[in-house]
Amino acid sequence: MKTVICSKEEAILGAARQLLETIEKKPDAALACSAADEELPVLRALSALAKERGVSLSQLRLYAACEFVGLAPGSERRISNRILAALEGSGFDPARLAVPSGDDCEGIDARLAREGGLDLALLGLGVNCRVAFNEPATPYASACHVQKLTDRSRAELAPLFGGPELVPEKGVTLGFRAICGAKSIVVIALGEQKSEAVFHTLYGRDDSVYPGAFLQLPPNVTLYADAEAAAKL
Repeated sequence: MKTVICSKEEAILGAARQLLETIEKKPDAALACSAADEELPVLRALSALAKERGVSLSQLRLYAACEFVGLAPGSERRISNRILAALEGSGFDPARLAVPSGDDCEGIDARLAREGGLDLALLGLGVNCRVAFNEPATPYASACHVQKLTDRSRAELAPLFGGPELVPEKGVTLGFRAICGAKSIVVIALGEQKSEAVFHTLYGRDDSVYPGAFLQLPPNVTLYADAEAAAKL
């Protein structure tokens, strides 16, 4: 895993540039991403860079890496809606965003298989080292699935909802089979609260106790971290 330690601004821009390089070569690339505090600035930077370089995002195929279960379609807290808001004005076609559903997990995995898998994955790390909504104990061979969120994850997500008790109990997520099969993976971690997760992602055993450690296995992974997130290295 290539590790880049730099400022927060450089991490966001570096991740966005790496994504754009692939999109320039393959305009209809398949990108999976979530919409936590780290990923959203990268998506906004990607949109700005694409506009600056005259690169169209209209053919980009986007997959939400995870989604909350039970939120109304129009909720601004939905991960899919946060992704679309970050890309507003970029030319991206919202109809090209696929969102995993607990009612059709097999369908999204089958679609990915038909389309040749992911070209890119933009990922953050939860404080407990979860990846998307793949919580500790998720196996490496996992497919898309509904996941009960841990208390620690719900506490981390509490600011978005106004309290941990208001965070949905479950989410649906792409599994590691799809995520780690991506041709290129970009991970971004910012802030001291992510330092434990960064350490275990780089040095943990790939045995599902720390899900991020599975990212040691794919051949083309780049982790961007600021000094605070890298403090335990």
